[in-house]
Amino acid sequence: MSSDELPCTPSPAPPPETVGVNADETSATQVSSAVEELADVDPNRTFFHDHLKACPVSLVETIDNHSDVQKWIADIIKVKTKEASLYQPVASLLSMISEKVFDYLQDTDAKERLHLPAKAIVFLNHHRHTPTHFPVGKVEDKPDIIGAIGRDSGYRVAQDGSYKGVPYHCIETIVKAKAIYGDGQAQATRYAFNIQQARPNRPGFYCLSVKPGKFQVVYSSPVGIEASELKPWSDCASLCAYIYSLYDPPADHILYDCTIVPKEPAGVPFGKPMWTIQTADGTCTDALIIFLGDPWSRRTTVFRAILKGRYVIVKESYFDCDRRYEEGELLTLAHADGFLPGVVHYIVFEDVKNGAEPIVLKRKDGELTRKKRRIVLADSGEELTFAKSVNDLLMAVYNALEVHRTLAHDRQILHRDMSLFNVLMYPDWAPHPGGRYFENSPPLIDDILQGELRSLEKREARCLLIDLDNAACLENSKAGQIPKELQCRTGTLTYVARCVANGSLFSDGPRTIHGGVPPLEMDEEIEARAQDLPFYHRWEYDAESVFWAMYSVLLRVVPVASPTETASSQKGLNKAWKVLYEHAIPDETGEIDVRDLLLAESALQITPRFLPAMKGVVSLIVSLAKHVFPSYAVMTPPPPHDDHLHEAMQRVILQYLVDNLDKPIPLIPGRLRPVSSGDNPVVNRGSYGHSKHLEKGSRGSKRQRDATDGAHSTRRITRDASSRGGSAYKIVEEEEP
Repeated sequence: MSSDELPCTPSPAPPPETVGVNADETSATQVSSAVEELADVDPNRTFFHDHLKACPVSLVETIDNHSDVQKWIADIIKVKTKEASLYQPVASLLSMISEKVFDYLQDTDAKERLHLPAKAIVFLNHHRHTPTHFPVGKVEDKPDIIGAIGRDSGYRVAQDGSYKGVPYHCIETIVKAKAIYGDGQAQATRYAFNIQQARPNRPGFYCLSVKPGKFQVVYSSPVGIEASELKPWSDCASLCAYIYSLYDPPADHILYDCTIVPKEPAGVPFGKPMWTIQTADGTCTDALIIFLGDPWSRRTTVFRAILKGRYVIVKESYFDCDRRYEEGELLTLAHADGFLPGVVHYIVFEDVKNGAEPIVLKRKDGELTRKKRRIVLADSGEELTFAKSVNDLLMAVYNALEVHRTLAHDRQILHRDMSLFNVLMYPDWAPHPGGRYFENSPPLIDDILQGELRSLEKREARCLLIDLDNAACLENSKAGQIPKELQCRTGTLTYVARCVANGSLFSDGPRTIHGGVPPLEMDEEIEARAQDLPFYHRWEYDAESVFWAMYSVLLRVVPVASPTETASSQKGLNKAWKVLYEHAIPDETGEIDVRDLLLAESALQITPRFLPAMKGVVSLIVSLAKHVFPSYAVMTPPPPHDDHLHEAMQRVILQYLVDNLDKPIPLIPGRLRPVSSGDNPVVNRGSYGHSKHLEKGSRGSKRQRDATDGAHSTRRITRDASSRGGSAYKIVEEEEP
């Protein structure tokens, strides 16, 4: 396909709601508060030595002797209660220092090695307006003062004299002003959270908190947040060090990734940018951000871009250097013996470098080192919610189960995050490199329904498995030992298996489906044995996640034949969706998972929540739930194979497809039934979908983890499990593998 043939990106869709909250002001405030709590850190006494570069003494003296400096400082110090009175003197003072530093660097040898803008950074009073062009979703933050790239055309001024419309890709630093209450450090850092999400070319970011008596500098990066001690305004050297470091930071503080550059639309100054990305295989153009991750962790950013006339997916992350495997390595293993249908393959997997040096960020305590990695993925697909019929959806689900167990059995890779976001349908396959195909590729649903096994080169899957960030490689595991990776708990809240959510096994009862074999133990014996068995991530847990993804889609899709809700269907949907939407990791292991209620329901209970044309799927759900419900790990006798649940689910799905092959239920692709508890578990937060859905994404953390998940502790935002409405948030201590 030539570039002229590529489909055009449509106008942006209405901004979806923020991840984890409803799209109202209260929820947005709660999310901001949670981020702010996460951003609140203790001052570091060695901050100025560790995180800033000192401004040359001669330059500090020149600035300190400037005729207006003492006037501006006096105006700052005399402010009593009105924060707005701080904006202009602070902006003027910082702009002057910035100009002096910029001019100084123009005349030094440092100019050649630095990422200097064409003009000095200018500080603008922006407190009445939000920055423009946040890439995904909607952000309402209004930083008091913005340090922006100097532009020849200048920035727009509102009637009240404040500036407005500064786009995120022009922001170099921000300042939060406080008059009497608080020091503003956490709020300034919260603004940095959003700006770093919107600026994938900014690994590190400085910001400033000011008050009449003192100021404080903050440095934010994927290895964490550091804040300085409060400094008096008379400390000109420290203030100058903050500005100087915006241009010439310490050697291990990387502020720019020069391989990725924003490009505004032709003839539209300050317009929403696309990005140009330099890779080992060439330049990706017209890159549009479709997913944003936590900027204080891996900081995953996903783009849809054009490379050599084709759409590709570019995924960037800051990986822990102690991590055993990375996605590119696992995909190499997956396709090592030829292309494995149904699994995404990549074009480039590389360290991101500035010049000859990889971009590496380190904590000063030496406990965490992150390297920026980039992978260019060749294949893309649609979300399951864009299914054209129920049959299409179920065929994709059937194939996802088949591909998953083939990946685990033949390639020794367990996915561990089979969510709605990572199982796609209607794949758009790129040409397979070398034309080699995996000889043990399994029969897929089309082969079975047609009764004839297609040749390897024609055996395309109806699914696309993506995002192996949390996959575990079992290739070198020692016999009889549980690999450390499988002892970690990971997944996406709504779809994570119940045992994974609890971090423990649950007992099995005599009424559950055991493949026709009754249990050989009493209930009490099973429960006692379950308590002694160690938790590890089993194959069937991923199969259960596929069930929850399928169930969530079936609940929300709209059939062509009966698209109108009734009071009964809406009530039933809201009740079931509330259970899925509000599912959270329990505070203690062993708690009953709220989704057990959905698995135990009868057809009579399930039917009212579906629209009339969808009632044919009720018996399918009931049958599948019977197989998903048991705890296979504690069965006596245990299933003979790890893919027992895969096989059971596939047989039920196959029977449905055979019975309904000539009568599929047509759906309205992409249209979702409205719910009262929030859309987010079904909204695209990172699927590598086609261009017409690029702006359907939402912002925020993709998955929550447990404290057993690895060596490096982090603090993250999660919904409070005790919140009835699902909109209360808390900070949890977690560890990353």
